Amino acid sequence: MSENSAPVLVAGGGIGGIAAALALVRQGYRVQVFEQAPQIGEIGAGIQLGPNAFHAFDALGVGQKARSRSVFTDFMVMHDALDGYQVGKIATDEKFRERFGNPYAVIHRADVHFSLLEGAQDTGRVEFFTSTRIERIEQDDAGVTVFDQNGRRFRGVALIGADGVKSVVREQFVGDPARVTGHVVYRAVVEKNEFPDELKWNAASIWVGPNCHLVHYPLRGGEQYNVVVTFHSRQQEQWGVTEGSKEEVQSYFQGIIPRARQLIDLPKSWKRWATADRDPIGRWTFGRVTLLGDAAHPTTQYMAQGACMALEDAVTLGESLRACRPAKWGVSTTPRASSVWCAMTCGVAGRPTAFMMRCSGFMAGMWPTAWTQACAIAPPMWPSGRKRPERSQPDARTLGGDLDMNELGRLEDLPADYREDLIAQNLVPLWPSLRGVMPAHVPARKTRATHWSYQGIKPLLLRAGQLTPIEKAERRVLVLANPGHGLEKMQASSAIYLGMQLLLPGEWAPSHRHTPNAVRMVVEGEGAWTTVEGEKCPMSRGDLILTPTGLWHEHGHEGPDPVIWLDVLDLPLVFYMEASYHVNGQRQETSPRQGHQQYARGGLAPTPVFERSDKRYPMLRYPWVDAKAALQSMALDVSIECLQITYVNPETGEDAENILGFYALMLRPGQSLMLPARSPACVFHQIEGRAQVQIEGQSFTLELADTCCAPGYTPVTLRNLSGSEPAFLFMADESPLHRKLGVYEVRS
Repeated sequence: MSENSAPVLVAGGGIGGIAAALALVRQGYRVQVFEQAPQIGEIGAGIQLGPNAFHAFDALGVGQKARSRSVFTDFMVMHDALDGYQVGKIATDEKFRERFGNPYAVIHRADVHFSLLEGAQDTGRVEFFTSTRIERIEQDDAGVTVFDQNGRRFRGVALIGADGVKSVVREQFVGDPARVTGHVVYRAVVEKNEFPDELKWNAASIWVGPNCHLVHYPLRGGEQYNVVVTFHSRQQEQWGVTEGSKEEVQSYFQGIIPRARQLIDLPKSWKRWATADRDPIGRWTFGRVTLLGDAAHPTTQYMAQGACMALEDAVTLGESLRACRPAKWGVSTTPRASSVWCAMTCGVAGRPTAFMMRCSGFMAGMWPTAWTQACAIAPPMWPSGRKRPERSQPDARTLGGDLDMNELGRLEDLPADYREDLIAQNLVPLWPSLRGVMPAHVPARKTRATHWSYQGIKPLLLRAGQLTPIEKAERRVLVLANPGHGLEKMQASSAIYLGMQLLLPGEWAPSHRHTPNAVRMVVEGEGAWTTVEGEKCPMSRGDLILTPTGLWHEHGHEGPDPVIWLDVLDLPLVFYMEASYHVNGQRQETSPRQGHQQYARGGLAPTPVFERSDKRYPMLRYPWVDAKAALQSMALDVSIECLQITYVNPETGEDAENILGFYALMLRPGQSLMLPARSPACVFHQIEGRAQVQIEGQSFTLELADTCCAPGYTPVTLRNLSGSEPAFLFMADESPLHRKLGVYEVRS
């Protein structure tokens, strides 16, 4: 490109943005960088850099600058914060550096930024605009025009959106919201003379405990130490950075050993990050605009790869342009390159560059094996109550206290022509991803412990009744979505869908049938009914009504007040199996059959003329009055600790439906009950009273009609908050499915 040609515009003056500017300058472009802060700089403390980051620094011409400001550690080490046991230790010495071609290091975030900034300023081809927030973007065949908050107009050949998790560029082209994770990160820097001598290790060190962890390592030649503390907040968080409270962070670490706890007592001040994340998207490039770094693919803080991946993105952008000269900006939907690929002229879009393959070696070849094996023994967010491995019997993966790498082959170890032949035949080698799909000891889980307040849901649901008539909704439902799966997935766990449904007086929700199984747990109101295959089932608070797969059902309301109920479906599973659909039908004629009356007494089944029913669902309505009476009857036997009943087919004793299990549970006044860690996820819904639910170190208070979800393989403790009245809960889980698949498991 010539000196007078239009520049490339970069939104964001952080690590990713300035790295992108350097990469573009090295390919002959002028660059304009727009930063909304008053000055170019970084907030934060220390970060960890893998060898892939130093590959990128070298490619950008700032390798020596970054190395001069880094601390090269001797090892990474993980300890159990509860008893001090060394879980794993990985050397990052000369052999490590020889293997990956570059060191592993720790460095102050500002030093990374300054190294890049110095390099950009040295070129004389990067222009910086501070206090400039891009608010609107337009593009045409010749270039891109951006407008800032003051109406100023900037013209360039392309735009790189490196403006972080809350990317304005992504907002215009994708429009998906950032998702607050609930994880809070406290960061501080402690001077060397104030740091405990016993912890002055030349190492990246992590202490893992129940639902929290602590990290520390040296900075700036060992003159300072970085301290990072992470926990899952008890309160609803808003994304952002604030001043931290020593009292708050101390409250999350009551049970850890003093040696680790002293770390959180050291800092004089903290910065508090309430973190956010984004769901993956299928494309990062939109014409002449592309996303880079956290704007494209934010990563969790546990992987310590956010800055490294932004650097990789920047260099891959430059490498793609170099490979495609003369450059012509074009469109690609291939995510990993994170660049405006010049695919129109050379057709390389979709192929990783040699640099990218080289950079990826550290992550693909080391982290998913040795370090994640250490995490499998003591995960960073270790569920409270889970039994840890016996110390007297070392795990088979440990050798002399250090972890056996037990490495599997990597994708980049295979020849490029072989990989291309695999792609041409729609083939994928298993071994590079095997540890990901079959991790050690505990499955990979997206389901998070989540609480939904009925008092928060109800006004929004009633407003939906004002905004959307039943004719426009068919079923007026607000979905209780688990943030671990992403709100757009509309699922509470891997196999459970939850929805809160509203029916107003005089409304009729038309008859239909569908492949997912469903049940209705009535929350509030009287006068509604559900007709299932002609059987009209009154809906009273606490009643459970089945609408199984393939059965016609409809809802009507003849009472004076709104009726609300909780829907529980196996929709996520059926949808994943590509078997989910519905069929609309005509209004049903009702029959006099009332299964809940015929099977009103346990142990007694109707047998007219000695004939038993052969219906798969002989009982469609399970009145709460009967379920509650059964629990109260059980409670008379004081030797029974867990007062729990299962909703079953009264003819066969099998679960009421095929895929999900349904239960009611009673807690005596003041009772605490610990449920074991089981493989299926579980949902709890408060029918009467108040209860506290503890899940993986988190505590939720269930008020009347509140709902919460617990992931599988997790112990749960329930406590009745009343000392004088019992508490009653409805539960749903994936047990029938797990048993059918042969994966059902109970762990002590």
